[in-house]
Amino acid sequence: MATLQQNIRLTQLDGLRGIFALIVAVFHFSHFSQVKNATYLSNFVISQGDLFVDFFFVLSGFVISLNYYNKIHTRADFLKYLKKRFLRLYPLLFYTCIVFVLFMLVAGKLSNSELVVESLNTILLLNSTVLLSDSAGMNYPSWSISSEMISYFIFGCLTLFTKWRTKYIAAVLLVACAIFLFSVNSYMETCRWGFVRGLLCFITGYYSFLAFKRYNPLTIPAFLDYLMPVLLLFILYIRFHYNHENKLFTMIVIPPFFGFFIFIYAQSKSYLVKLLNTTPLQFLGKISYSVYLNHAVVMLVLFKIAFGLLKLPVANSTTAFVLIAYIILLIIYSYLTYFFIEYKGQKLIKTKIFSRHNNAHIPDDYVNKN
Repeated sequence: MATLQQNIRLTQLDGLRGIFALIVAVFHFSHFSQVKNATYLSNFVISQGDLFVDFFFVLSGFVISLNYYNKIHTRADFLKYLKKRFLRLYPLLFYTCIVFVLFMLVAGKLSNSELVVESLNTILLLNSTVLLSDSAGMNYPSWSISSEMISYFIFGCLTLFTKWRTKYIAAVLLVACAIFLFSVNSYMETCRWGFVRGLLCFITGYYSFLAFKRYNPLTIPAFLDYLMPVLLLFILYIRFHYNHENKLFTMIVIPPFFGFFIFIYAQSKSYLVKLLNTTPLQFLGKISYSVYLNHAVVMLVLFKIAFGLLKLPVANSTTAFVLIAYIILLIIYSYLTYFFIEYKGQKLIKTKIFSRHNNAHIPDDYVNKN
């Protein structure tokens, strides 16, 4: 069995996350846009951009396993691990929730009671469950962050309490999640049972890591490295044209494929990996969490300005112009929130609240969260 180095930074995965975060942002733009027949919005990649949220879940399972596998031995380790995950995710989550509340107040779309419930649903990290509400909460993409935190907690419990039996119990959980989603006839769950979908993908990422741990280093054939994007496009094409309503197809194919996709690119040294490691894609990967949580409010504000205040005609040409402006503004704004909210906010909370509870046994994360 290959020896796995500690604190590995697989920067090519950052590049992938950046690309897919932008695809999710454009997917939601196409979903809310009144122009439905534009090729740049209705093609088989963009129209299925929500599937890339599954990539983020699988990647999280891989990344968290890479950082914390066999390192959570005590309750102190477990608390340190949860604090790190909370510090990484919560400052931006809280900020974007407040910004979204302000937008909703100005737009007058929700009553005061609805604003309170939806805000609590998000801030309490419950908006991938039915515990408080069956909606996606405030800033609807944030449901996946709730799912992430639930997966983190379950993973930490498994590694702390089950030890060598973790991979077997994880397999039982994986099957249970699949059976549940099949029974409710809905794989693409978000706000109601989104945590189940997230956990299924997260565990898939965990098994992808176990394969990586066992076979790393592995020489990846060049053809396979270039074949993976083609296979991804082929799967998206098949689902778009023939199996869009087939939940079983999506559940059986998408998470395992993303797990294999990550397994390949975690070890590859091809020209595609060199492309993913270029400065622009690394920058996009660095700000990808901000891109993901910012894109909804940036899009809705821009729609209000472009088609409400300025009264631009709803047409392919004007929508394309708004889309370009949307991407540019989203990237600029996300860099600002990355620096001032993610980085500074994490540092502030760590200094003010958690500084007295340091535990060097748990390593720092090697990669930014999606």
